[in-house]
Amino acid sequence: PQLETTSNANQTSTNDEYRNGLMFSKLGEPEAVPLKNILRVGSSDDPIVRILSSKDSLFIFKRRDGAFILRGENADNWVLSELDSTCRVVAPESIVQLNGLIYGLFESGICEVSDTSVAVISDPIKDKILTLYGTALDAVREYAFGISYETDGKYILCLPSASTDTF
Repeated sequence: PQLETTSNANQTSTNDEYRNGLMFSKLGEPEAVPLKNILRVGSSDDPIVRILSSKDSLFIFKRRDGAFILRGENADNWVLSELDSTCRVVAPESIVQLNGLIYGLFESGICEVSDTSVAVISDPIKDKILTLYGTALDAVREYAFGISYETDGKYILCLPSASTDTF
């Protein structure tokens, strides 16, 4: 809106920012998010980096706090719980959904995430992933991405091969 100017007072606007907040609006009012409609996920100094939905839950991923899951049908019965504190995200864009499961690149390697557990599936190539973490971790965080190919049931992980790569 057009604000009137005054000679003796500054006019400022503030906006609350919750990097670990999962916010939802009032029913029928998508622009209205009261403070009671903010669910804080993990520690406030670790932002949420990826959220994926399943049929009846939300999977919430953070870099240091790990993976969380939100279950329930509405705000009255939602339950937020930690799924795995060791499931720390390396590349947020690598996390995709495939055949009801979630796959992505985490500190421990490529993991398969279900609504009850997290399993490392990259043991046969662990040495290659750890080498890449040592030589090009910043590039991996920035440029790695995942693709889910439902028809063949494939998870395709695209990674830079050197620290100087930009794609």
